[in-house]
Amino acid sequence: MKSVLFLLFALVCLPDAAHSLDIYKNGNSLIIDVWNVNGTVSETTASQPYEGGQHYQFPYASVNNWAGYGLNMDNWGSGSPVNFSGFTHLRIAYRGLSAGHFLSIKLRQGNSVFGPEITVGGATSTYTVVNLSLLSLAGSSGINLNEISEIDLSVTTQNGNTGTVYIDAIELYNSTPLPTSTAWDEANSMQMGLNLANFLEAYWLLPFNAYPDAARFVRSDLAFFKNAGYKTIRMPVIFERLANANAPYTLNTNQTAFALVDSVIAWANAFNMNLIIDNHHGYEVTDANYQSEIPRKCAIWRQLAQRYGGLPANRFFFELYNEPTNSISNTNLRAMMQAIIDTVRVYDSNQTLIIGGNGWNSASGLTSSEPYYDANVIYTFHNYDPYFFTHQGFSWTGLPTGVTFPQGADLSDLANTFQSVKDWSDFYDVPVFLGEFGAGSWADATSRCNWIEAMTDNIYLQNFPHAYWSPKHMPDDFGFFTSTPPSASNVVPCFADALNLNLTPASVDFISAYTRCDDRQNELRWSAFTPDAGLKFEIQHSTDGFNWSTAGWLEARAGQQDYAFNDQPGDWRHYRLACHNLSGKVEYSPLLSAACGENNTLQIFPNPTAGNAYLSIESAYSQDAILTIYDRQGRLIQQQQQGLHVGENLLPVSLEGLSDGLYWIAILAENGVLLGQGKVLKDSRL
Repeated sequence: MKSVLFLLFALVCLPDAAHSLDIYKNGNSLIIDVWNVNGTVSETTASQPYEGGQHYQFPYASVNNWAGYGLNMDNWGSGSPVNFSGFTHLRIAYRGLSAGHFLSIKLRQGNSVFGPEITVGGATSTYTVVNLSLLSLAGSSGINLNEISEIDLSVTTQNGNTGTVYIDAIELYNSTPLPTSTAWDEANSMQMGLNLANFLEAYWLLPFNAYPDAARFVRSDLAFFKNAGYKTIRMPVIFERLANANAPYTLNTNQTAFALVDSVIAWANAFNMNLIIDNHHGYEVTDANYQSEIPRKCAIWRQLAQRYGGLPANRFFFELYNEPTNSISNTNLRAMMQAIIDTVRVYDSNQTLIIGGNGWNSASGLTSSEPYYDANVIYTFHNYDPYFFTHQGFSWTGLPTGVTFPQGADLSDLANTFQSVKDWSDFYDVPVFLGEFGAGSWADATSRCNWIEAMTDNIYLQNFPHAYWSPKHMPDDFGFFTSTPPSASNVVPCFADALNLNLTPASVDFISAYTRCDDRQNELRWSAFTPDAGLKFEIQHSTDGFNWSTAGWLEARAGQQDYAFNDQPGDWRHYRLACHNLSGKVEYSPLLSAACGENNTLQIFPNPTAGNAYLSIESAYSQDAILTIYDRQGRLIQQQQQGLHVGENLLPVSLEGLSDGLYWIAILAENGVLLGQGKVLKDSRL
């Protein structure tokens, strides 16, 4: 923390600081001597330096998967160290390494004080320039940036142990100031959340034609989670794998997953919850392929922004890419993410974006990166530490069981990780969201309780909005409800306590609700069960289905009762009932459409038609709907499911094969509410 405060103090004085300082560049060098282990470092003119006439070459043969060398700048303590404190970044160019090998860097003060080790990147055949924040290179280590004596570089190996790496063009510089974040209100509204896991991200079900598992999450689950106190839903979806594999990467929006996405959007809207639309399990990006992957990622998000960009920006967020691995450096990841940001902003300038760092969205991946020049971003990290505890016993990890928690420095390590993220958030003044955390059910019960208590202690201490990965029971996973559907009777008690869940039954059960038109007034009728008197129904109306105002109030009566309310004429398209209990908690009915007004009339053209027509209908949000065609005798002729997106929808209607005459067309929402109706005349003589 002290190093962060020191760096913050230094950066306040940046206008008076030098723009850059060469460490090793353009023939200038502050390097006095070198050391090496498991290899030989030398300065050479061979193999095409990045700039100037020389660069450093390090052929290595790692031992225990490690080799390294250092660039000394203070003549081993007999000279003066270099002052890094007047700068924001260290820039370095590198190339080489063998496949599966990674270059890392850390700073050294004197003989024994080291900053955290930051990954520079993996194998690359051409020189790559990497910009590293001095905030991340200082971390919470206590290192004094005024007195840096050495730059240490390490090579970690996985596949084989030999290779060569080159470095050149090392310099300090100052970055352009970042814009002030505008995403704090959205982040603060997120509070406690959960992931709809093993639902729409389960790409491993695709080869078996078992994707998606449509019953994994249903509307009643979100009603339960809303009642329990959850404010935010993170919805991981394998969007990239639902698209054509080749350019222009067209999304198959007829895939059932998109109907389920639209359903979750409708549910989140009905329960007034935040929803994160997360591009999950996309095609992996690496330092070798990220440039060729940029067109795919941008094409996917262009289509998603066009489809979902009209959703209210204060409650619906876009997470651009889940868990980039260590196979891509943060510098290259930044180039890819900036291209995606630029694409989204063409089609949607308002939506809050969620972005993390490399290392599977690790804390260190985030803190070794820096914010983007986009003010409307919430930053994210994931935490499953310690991994050998949280992932023990899973068939897909192969880790042995029997690992307990806490051991050794587990608690302090966890606290330090969260503190480092909080320091990063405070330094840049940007919001951070813990997007995933969880401990598997193979751990012993006591250790698992110890873990969730330690985890939530850190979450609440640092005030991070958060989303548990997998609440519902599933073998080989992280669920803390031991069976389905989730209920107060099957929750693991220590999880309910640590997460502060409210598992008392809902105070109102909406049995039925509908609207009808009575002398140009929208009349609401509903039947509900409430256990006690004293509750109040707030009748809310809306023109768009997202922004609500109060139409009136009714007192609830104990037991199952019928209610009615007449609203004054107006341009109201949607209604919902909000039940306020004695503690101030609010529970919502399903969304209802107004029965009066032109909003229920479909535009159908051409009309009359010889056989084919189109209908136009406005929708305030993405939802599932059913298009039905009836003849004059009221007999159902056709019925088909349609997905409606925000705004105007143009749907084809075919009367081919039907006899001439008048037909009624109606569109019903997923809850059975009439969205629109109209009539069309078929005349084959046209």
